[in-house]
Amino acid sequence: MTKFRTNALVVVATLGFALIVVSGSASALDSNSGSPAAKAACEPEAWKFCTSVFPNADKVTQCLKTTPGVSKLCKDYINGVRH
Repeated sequence: MTKFRTNALVVVATLGFALIVVSGSASALDSNSGSPAAKAACEPEAWKFCTSVFPNADKVTQCLKTTPGVSKLCKDYINGVRH
């Protein structure tokens, strides 16, 4: 396997895993809470602010709740506020 292909597989696996982490952190709430836009707002913010605690979904959730700079929409979603 070439180095490029190996690196590409690592990136794809990491992205897939991060989606699971972000989805998992959100599913700690009622699965029907929040809008798709709110859930989508949290994914880039998890990547921006919380990669140091991946893959622990509870720690990602806590990171998103407590980190300055995380959008109100994302914090509301994590806290179960419905829009």
